Amino acid sequence: MRTILDNMIYRLGAKRFVDQVVDDLLQRRNVILVITPDVNPRAMWAAIRGELCWRGVDVDEIELEEYPSPQPAHCFLAGRLGVRRVAENNSLALTDLAASLNLPEIVWLHGISTLPSKDRQLWLEFLENWAKVASLVEELKRYRPVFCVPFSGAYAAEAARGNDLRLVARYWWTALSALDTRLLCRLVCDDSSLTPKAMWRENLIPSIAASDLDLVEILWEPVLEAEEGVFSALRDHAKRRQWKEEYVESCSRDLGNVPHVRVDEGPIDLPERLIPYWAAGLLQVTPEHGIELNSAALCMVSRDAEVRHRLWRGQATLILPVLDETRLSICRRLTLAYGADWPYQWMKPRDEEEAEAVREDPFACQFGHLETLLRNCRKFESERHWLGLIEQARFLRNELAHYRPVHFTDFIRFWELSQEIGNTN
Repeated sequence: MRTILDNMIYRLGAKRFVDQVVDDLLQRRNVILVITPDVNPRAMWAAIRGELCWRGVDVDEIELEEYPSPQPAHCFLAGRLGVRRVAENNSLALTDLAASLNLPEIVWLHGISTLPSKDRQLWLEFLENWAKVASLVEELKRYRPVFCVPFSGAYAAEAARGNDLRLVARYWWTALSALDTRLLCRLVCDDSSLTPKAMWRENLIPSIAASDLDLVEILWEPVLEAEEGVFSALRDHAKRRQWKEEYVESCSRDLGNVPHVRVDEGPIDLPERLIPYWAAGLLQVTPEHGIELNSAALCMVSRDAEVRHRLWRGQATLILPVLDETRLSICRRLTLAYGADWPYQWMKPRDEEEAEAVREDPFACQFGHLETLLRNCRKFESERHWLGLIEQARFLRNELAHYRPVHFTDFIRFWELSQEIGNTN
C-alpha cells in the first residue's frame, strides 16, 4: 500500500511542490529539499525526474553513501560524471569541473542525510560554493549540472544556508492538504464504488493523519475499529518515531504560543522555533487545519480529548449531511402521502418553537417528533417500519451535536437500515 501512496501523492497537491522544484532547476537553481520522516525521497525523485525527462532535460543521479571521506566533493562528483582529469587531480578547482563538457543538466544527490556530520557539512559547503560558480559562467544555460538534494528535516537548521540566488531550500510543509489526503484515500480504495468503509476512511483519516503518510497507512484498518483501536495505532506510531515525552511537551508549549494559523493565502512559513518539531514529524501542517500537533503525539501525552475531537470533526463532515438528507426525504414522502399538515394534524410537537415551525414548513419536522408520530399515531402504521432508521439517525445526530464521536458500527447500522427502506426520494 505504501508504494501506491508514494506514487499517487505526486498526482495530487504534492505535484505543486514538484512543479516548483522543477521550475527552480530549470531556472538553474540548486535545490535542497527539506523533508519529514514520512516522505520517500526516491519516490519524490521519480516524480521530479519524470517531469524533467518529459521536457527533454538530461538528468543523472549519484549515491553519496559511496562517498569516500575526506575526498573533495567536486573530485568525487567528477569521477562519477566521467571527468577523469578533475577526479584524479585534487588541486583542480570547482571552476574546472564547471568548464567540463558533456555534463548532465540536473544531478540528484541521494543520501546526504546518512553521512556523518562532518561530511554532511562538507557537501553543504560544496553546494554553497557551486552556487557561486554560476556568476563565473559566461552564459547561464552553460551552468551545469544543477544539483537537487533531498535533506532530512532532522538537520533543517543546516539547510537554512539555502537562500542564495542559485541555491534555495524548499520545505515539504503544506505540500499536501487534508483534501489531498482524502483524494488519496479514494484512489487507494480497492472498491471503485463508494462503500461505507470507503466514505468513513476518506473522511476520518485526513482529519486524524492530515498529511502524515505513515499515519494514512497505519490507520487504514484501525479507523474502522472501536476507538481504542485508533488510540493503540497512534501510540504504536509514536513509539516507532522514538519521540521523547519531554520533547513532545516542549513542542506543545511552543505551539501553544503561536497564533492559530490557517493557510488561506499561499504557503505558510513555520516560525523558526517550530521547524525542529516539524522536522521530527511532530507537527501536522495543512491549509484546512493550520499547524497542529501530530495525533500520535497527542496520544503520547494523554491529550485524548483532542484526538476524539479530530475523530468527531471527520465524522461530522460525513454523517450530519447524510442524516439531514434522510430527515428531509422522510418529510417529503409524508408530505406527498398526507399533505403539508401531517406534522401537527394528529399530534403536534411538544416544543413550541418546532410546533410553530412545522405549521409554516413540514420539512422543519425533526427526528424526535418523527419518532413520536410513527410510534404513537395510528395514522402512520404503514410507515412504522421506518422507526429503526429514525431512532438510529436521532442517536447519531444527538451524539455528534454534543461533540461525541460515534463508532463505525453505529454508522453501518444506520446505513444498512437506510438501504433496507430503499430510496426515500
